[in-house]
Amino acid sequence: EQAVQGNTSPGQVGTNDQTLPPRYAATATATVRAGDSFATGGWRTAPGTRTFFLATPSLVQGDAGERIIDIPTILMTMPEADLPNALLQKLEAQPTGASPVLTGTELDVLMTALKSGQGSNVVSRPHIATGDDGEASLVVGQMSAVLKNPDGTPRFTGTDLHLLPRIKDGEMIEVGVNLKYDVPSDAAADDAAPSGQ
Repeated sequence: EQAVQGNTSPGQVGTNDQTLPPRYAATATATVRAGDSFATGGWRTAPGTRTFFLATPSLVQGDAGERIIDIPTILMTMPEADLPNALLQKLEAQPTGASPVLTGTELDVLMTALKSGQGSNVVSRPHIATGDDGEASLVVGQMSAVLKNPDGTPRFTGTDLHLLPRIKDGEMIEVGVNLKYDVPSDAAADDAAPSGQ
């Protein structure tokens, strides 16, 4: 399914004449030092609000002495008004289906908002651990009993996260991110699963 970037449209119409919640997607690859963070996304998921995906991959020792890549992540929302103009321009300049990788001062804005607890909201905190070059996935959500896809099948609402991390040059970690996120609509609010960890 094609990614939606900065979309403010009301979603897709299903066969049951209901408007489906928008589906946002991020496909990105980031290389960071173990213990450092990066972000992607930046979707306009509600008027005046952006949603970001943050990850902080680190290396830990497994029970058998192997190196495990531990990746705590955060899906967060933040008011557009709290974002610097340069970051908003970068998000708007992304071609359809492209996902920016945010590090440095761009990431600092998001991290500061998270630490202060003002203006930001944590949607979920998925946590994944896997071996070197081991794809890991996590799905948080459920099939809706109310919303239907255009082909009549039940609509999944939630987060579908796939990560492919690789250890590079000892302490560097490359992480491939494939994320799909459905924002629950008012019609599906009672039908959506609670956020998972």
